[in-house]
Amino acid sequence: MTQFFINAFYKSQDLFFDFYRVTEMYRNVISTCWHTLIEIISSAKFVFFSIVAIGIGAMGIWVPAVFSLDLSGSATGALQSQSKIENFSMFMYVVSVLGTLAAEYLIKNEKLDDEKKEAVQSFSMFIWFVAIVLAFWALKEPKENTWQLWLSLWLAISLWMSFTIKKDDFKYSCRTKNKLEGIDINNSKFGGNGL
Repeated sequence: MTQFFINAFYKSQDLFFDFYRVTEMYRNVISTCWHTLIEIISSAKFVFFSIVAIGIGAMGIWVPAVFSLDLSGSATGALQSQSKIENFSMFMYVVSVLGTLAAEYLIKNEKLDDEKKEAVQSFSMFIWFVAIVLAFWALKEPKENTWQLWLSLWLAISLWMSFTIKKDDFKYSCRTKNKLEGIDINNSKFGGNGL
């Protein structure tokens, strides 16, 4: 009887380690997403750049709502007062962001040298696909704001931020990286009078 329990215990360990090994890529994708989020939050330069870039890019969405403009009137008619976000403007913004991402990052035939990078890129393509499907699904109700469109907008902006933070313009400089790692850069052997 005890041998039965011992064998069952070893089999359960084997199943656990097999499950652990099988789920390694999924854990790597989640870990990469988490590290990217931390990288985005910790880069003030990127956060301020994103606010400006998204604010300018999404002007067609927020300007009519903020300034109470109804842009659906005729070209010769006066603009009427409106204070809601238009569904179609948001849809067009989402499609343009997703189209840019597809052209810049997903369609390129770059040979990835790492299985982890391929898994992350495949996950990004999956999120891109979900965002585009949700955006088109939201067109069922062209006059109303739907949860599908808001989720699609959030996914599109998240993907854009995740890809853009990896550009060289937003990499930490060696000086900043050393400060973050706790290395005292004032004790370095740099010569000269400084500024």
